[in-house]
Amino acid sequence: MTDAFLSFDVSKTKFNNSVGIKKEPSSSVSLDIDGIIRLCRDLSVDKPKILLNNTDTDHDIVSLECGEGAGGNGVFVIKVRNNTDNAVAETLRVNYAGAIGITGTNFGDSGQVLTSNGAAAAASWNGPISSYIFIRISSSQSLYYGSGGPQYARLGLNTVVTSDPSSTITLDSTTNVGRISFANDGAYKIDFMFSADAGSTNRVIAIAQLRKNDIFVEPLECYAYCRTTSEGENTASMTAILDLSANDYIEIWVRRNNGNAASVLNKTGITIMKIH
Repeated sequence: MTDAFLSFDVSKTKFNNSVGIKKEPSSSVSLDIDGIIRLCRDLSVDKPKILLNNTDTDHDIVSLECGEGAGGNGVFVIKVRNNTDNAVAETLRVNYAGAIGITGTNFGDSGQVLTSNGAAAAASWNGPISSYIFIRISSSQSLYYGSGGPQYARLGLNTVVTSDPSSTITLDSTTNVGRISFANDGAYKIDFMFSADAGSTNRVIAIAQLRKNDIFVEPLECYAYCRTTSEGENTASMTAILDLSANDYIEIWVRRNNGNAASVLNKTGITIMKIH
């Protein structure tokens, strides 16, 4: 059959209020129902597809296409009209293995997850939400006191023990040593433990506090009471969940409560995990 056509109203050029089968000049075979649903095989690209069309504006709205992807394997593609130029463009595809492609053959990498970018942008592939890092100091650090009385100094966390390969949490170990920065918004679980030792036979209290963007985050402060050197070290810890924004940073600041010598030992460290 070459130019066969069946219609309840052949006077309508767009087949309004009609059901028809027609071989159009574009070499497509179509079934039009009220001009809304078109089933055709587009011979120009050899793809079976379902085309949803608005006959009032003559704009294609959605195109559902089946075809062959890499290696001749099957692929299902969804195209949606862009209001700017009224053209349908690919938004999503599923290949024979069940992999999901975003705006094309963008299937992401192993271990990545899809992240929403809101209603006005396509979703994107990103590293897993549970980004983590474990940091410690490489050697003991004397606790600062100061000539005018107790004063804080930044704890020199300088060694990444382990981290997620795609972690967006970074440590400054050269300029602002001990500063930990965050590239992404989110909720982060923070576990800090420090071990302190008195440097004499006198008693001293070692104090640590967490600061965000140079501001103390109350009540995140902990104390380790050290009696004497001979009695060994004492430890203290704190745990928190912080809502952080991209480019925020945190630091641990430490001091002692009097002029007696004391040190933070190299067992001191911090673990951070992104939980949301």
